[in-house]
This record gives sequence, structure tokens and C-alpha cells, in this order.
Amino acid sequence: MREDALRNIKGGILMRPFEQYELHSVLQEQPVKIQARIDKFTDDEIMENDLNILAHNVCEEFRIEPIVLHEEDKERRSVKNGKIQKWFDPVRYWMPDGRGAYREVDGVTLTFVFPFSGSQFLFQCRASHFYMTRFPEISIGQGEVGIQYQYATEDTREEGWKEKVLRRLEEDIKMLRQGIEWVNADIAEYNLGFAQNVLSWLKVRRSKVEAYYNVAKMFDVSVKKNEYGSRIISPVKRHIYPIAHHHALQERTFCIEVANYEEILAILRNTGATMERTPNSYRSMGEEDLRNVLLASLNSSFNGSATGEAFRNNGKTDICIEAETRAAFVAECKMWTGEKEVAAAIAQLDSYLTWRDCKTALIYFVRRKDFLSVAKKMESVLQHQGNISQVSMIDTNEYKCFLASTSSPGQRKEMRVLMFNLSSDVKGE
Repeated sequence: MREDALRNIKGGILMRPFEQYELHSVLQEQPVKIQARIDKFTDDEIMENDLNILAHNVCEEFRIEPIVLHEEDKERRSVKNGKIQKWFDPVRYWMPDGRGAYREVDGVTLTFVFPFSGSQFLFQCRASHFYMTRFPEISIGQGEVGIQYQYATEDTREEGWKEKVLRRLEEDIKMLRQGIEWVNADIAEYNLGFAQNVLSWLKVRRSKVEAYYNVAKMFDVSVKKNEYGSRIISPVKRHIYPIAHHHALQERTFCIEVANYEEILAILRNTGATMERTPNSYRSMGEEDLRNVLLASLNSSFNGSATGEAFRNNGKTDICIEAETRAAFVAECKMWTGEKEVAAAIAQLDSYLTWRDCKTALIYFVRRKDFLSVAKKMESVLQHQGNISQVSMIDTNEYKCFLASTSSPGQRKEMRVLMFNLSSDVKGE
């Protein structure tokens, strides 16, 4: 009967949680597995890709998701009647031989289902903190934990029986949540610790590859490369950034200079601030005209080299300032229409970037009275983009972050997001 009740839990199996494996021992084995994964990167992949991109992918692959136990799914409660095994206490039931025994009697099986997210395997692991007594028996399956109780039919007739069952359930769940809390504390420490080590391990691997390439170059030996059907690893599990699989041996001289980038950003900030002081003057302007105002300011400092609607990679970008190395500052201007459009804007901007373009900007013109609310919300919006990392606030209306490029796999592009308040005080605006 108990096995039949388990069918309410997807793939459910009975177990006592947090006692099959020592979590400390399991986590001690992880660094070896991570090192083995880093060794699987080819020399080309190590040399061609930004190590932060590779580190992110390794961390995503080996990060262990903590358990989150949700509230009971009361619609999944079930009561089934049938034969159960009941323990007869020798003292209570005056057993003739003085020994207790299990006997088959009529009864009911109650099942309570609690959804959970995170790593199911953690239910089998004992944390560094634990109860000396055993945890309540549970059935566990795909994203669900079940707790089941069996009672003889005669027991269900006792006064207050329902309240007794619910108190038992409450106590068992409280104990289970404590076990989860202890496991998650160990996992949080692990996730933080190994993430800090991955980048340093990758740097060691790159130094070895560089030494090998230097020796090969010294003796004019061609470095043999592996062939791949595709340059991009498609995200399958978690959020894995695309990376490049082949390394170009030529010297890499790209990206505009940092000083030029900062000068461009300063001009954009000053021009935007001027527009914000007299928003009514720009009230009739659309996105293209507002962009032209920014271009005019940029050209006053860059001798007319700032262009609009410039062909770049897979389209025409709003602002492009190209350096002698053919690297460029590329920016896209947008009217703010809501946070749902940010992902599309970032993807559009990325499609305009070539492998030389490592510094870019996304500029928003906001005609909303609640500008500060919109500007504050941008930080959260950026943090929820899978290809954006290291979001930091430069000013109330400016954010700095890094874009894991899809158009140039393995590269991280520095990106600024600037927002200018052009809300008008004219009635009817």
C-alpha cells in the first residue's frame, strides 16, 4: 500500500534525508573535477577567449544549486485506504508473549507534497551541522518531496486526531527545513570559494600554453590546431557563454584607447545634461534627431569622425567613431519604452560590434515623469540579462557592465548604459 501511495510523487523513492553521504567529502572531490574540466579546454580556446568568459562557464557548470523547499501543494494531498502494517506495543495491547509485533490492519495512508527547487542530490548529504537523531522519512522525486503517514482506521476515530497529524507534519517539516538550511550554508561557502579559484587556475593554464606557443614560434614550428564544426558552444544547461575555439597567432591590436573612451563618455554626459536642462527644446524631436544632437557634440571634439547610421558588422549603428586601427566606439540610441525591450536593444548593439570593438554604449532618452524610478530599475534589469556581468552604478543615470559577446565569441565588451531625462513640463506631453 505504501509503495502505491508513492506514485503521487514523480519518481518517488523512500529515504531518510541527509545521511547517505558526507557533504564535506563530496565537496573535497570537486576541485579535482574542475581542474580536469579546465584541462579539457583546447590550447586554442585558452588563448582565444577572455578568461573571465571561460571562468564564468566553468562556474556555471560546477555551481551547486541550494535547495529551496516551497510551501505545501495542498491540491496534491491524498488519502488512500487499504491494509497497513501497524506496530502493536506489548504494554499497550497486552501481548501474551510480552513482545511487540507488526500486524496487518485496515488503515489509511496520508500523503503531503512539497515542491522544491535546487539539487536533489543534496537531500542525500550530511552537512557539517546535523541532528544526532534521524530526520523523518520522506519520499523524494523530481522537484517534489512527499511526507506520508499511516494510521489504523480505529486511530482516525480518536478525538483531535486531525490536529495531531498536522502538528506532526509541522514538526517534521520544521526539522527538514533546518537540515536544508545546514546543507545550503555549506553549499554557499563552496560556491563562493571555488569561483574565486577558477580564474587563477585558468591563468596558470594560459601561462603554460603561452610558453608552449613561444617555443614553437622560436623554432618556426607550426602549431597544429584541432578542427571544429562550429565556433560557438550553444547554451544547453544553465547559462553558458559562447566561446571561440580557434586562436589567431597574429598580434592583437584592437580596441580604442581608454582615454578616448572616457572622453567620448564625458561628451555624451555633458550633452545629455544640457538637453535635460531644457527638455522642451527637444520635445518635438524623435530618436534620430536626438542622436544627431549627440553626434554634433562628438564631432566638435573628434574632427568630424563621428558618424551616424554607419554600417558596422550586421547593420547600421547610430553612433560610430572609428580609430586608425579600425577599432571603433559604437553606440546605440533608444527611446525608453519599457524594461522588456532592453534585452533586444543589447542584442541589436552586440550585432553591430566587430572583434575590434571592445568598448560600447547604450543610450536611452526617457520621457517619463518617474525618471528616477526608471533609472533605478535599470540596474536590476541589467543584472537579469544572462549575457551581462559585473553591473555597477557610476551615477544615478549611468551604469557600467560587461557584455559577453555573441557576435565575437569569447570576448567581453565593456558597455556603459546612459539614461537622459527628457520629460517635458508642457501640458499634454
